Amino acid sequence: AKEILTNLKEQGHNLYIITLRGYYREQEKLDAEKKLDELCIKFDGIYWSVKNKIGKCKELKIDVMIDDSPENVMQFANENISVLHFKDAGIKNVKLKNVTKVTSWMDIYRAIHNIKLKDKI
Repeated sequence: AKEILTNLKEQGHNLYIITLRGYYREQEKLDAEKKLDELCIKFDGIYWSVKNKIGKCKELKIDVMIDDSPENVMQFANENISVLHFKDAGIKNVKLKNVTKVTSWMDIYRAIHNIKLKDKI
C-alpha cells in the first residue's frame, strides 16, 4: 500500500482518507492514526467519523473512490463516482458500469491509470 500510494502522490494525484472510523469508538481512530504515522504517507486530507461519504466526495471533487463496503460502492456508483471495490472472495460482488473490482494495491494502481486514460479519450 505504501509504495502504491507514494507513487500515486508523486504522479500528482490527491489522496484523501474518508472514513467512518472513530464515529462509534475513538480507539479505532487512534489505532488508524498510529498506523498511518508509521507509513509516513502524505495525504491531502483525512476525514474521520464521516457518515455521509458521498457528500464529502462531492465537496472534495473526488473522481475515484476506493471502498470495501458493497453498500457504499453502490452509492458511489449511483452518484457517478468511479469506484474501486476493494474486496475479497467473501464480499458480495457489485456489478455496475463505473465499478471496478480490485483485490490488491497493484490492481488499484492499474485501475486508476485505466480510469484516467479513459477520461483523456
